Amino acid sequence: MFRILLLIFVLLPTFSIAADIEKNVKDAFMESLRSRGIENVDIEVEVLEKIKELKGYYAAKLIIHDENKKKDISQYIITNGYKLIPDLIDIKSSSSLIKKLTLLHESTNIDTSKLSLLYGDKNAKNIIVEVGDFQCPYCKKAYNYIHDKIKGKGNISVYQLHKPLKMHKKAELYAKILEAGLAFNVNFADELYNGNFRNYDDNETIDYFASKTTNPGQFKEKVYSEEIQNLINYQTDYAKKLGINATPIIYLNGKKVRGFNEELINNAIELFE
Repeated sequence: MFRILLLIFVLLPTFSIAADIEKNVKDAFMESLRSRGIENVDIEVEVLEKIKELKGYYAAKLIIHDENKKKDISQYIITNGYKLIPDLIDIKSSSSLIKKLTLLHESTNIDTSKLSLLYGDKNAKNIIVEVGDFQCPYCKKAYNYIHDKIKGKGNISVYQLHKPLKMHKKAELYAKILEAGLAFNVNFADELYNGNFRNYDDNETIDYFASKTTNPGQFKEKVYSEEIQNLINYQTDYAKKLGINATPIIYLNGKKVRGFNEELINNAIELFE
């Protein structure tokens, strides 16, 4: 009984501080909105954890409910209840505490049913979705880094979600070549990111990859097929619905990493089961 009472005594101040911070932050934000004439907006505040590096400061999550726009927006902050710090950056590593908090506490459900399975089994427990463009240099870095990190690990599936950028003139063709290859049980992902064919024109590029299949003629037809075009269009539209307008974006069990960020990729992979 004494141990239980001691535990309650130790925890009560923490709960009290968290509740005070949540109330103070909410009150301050709501007053700011009212002073600007903004109505039909409510804010939830949840204290997540104490910041070891800053005495008296905590990481908190804001959920802004906008009734007018019928949407919720999440935002992470560092606060002591009276002052707000936008982020805490480690000078040596350039790591962002806010980015790490967002990774750990946010998750996106990705429908993989019409995405392109590159590696692993579709029933794998851990799912990586790479939103990429084969002409994007940082997509290439992210792709190679991830595949080095998961090499030899089981129970992981890797999907491609095509997002060919308009600035990259051959990106859509490369996406079609990947899909045509997969239709012939050949995965060209490694070579599309790392191969030495960049100076070829479109016909030479298709011939180059067609020669690596068992039926070059059918492969070429497949590249230009309506089926492949519809698949690329679907994935591009799906990326847009996810709010993606740049590459790379990587989802690791729903944890979203923007750009090529080794630290966040590592953090997300560490959470794999």
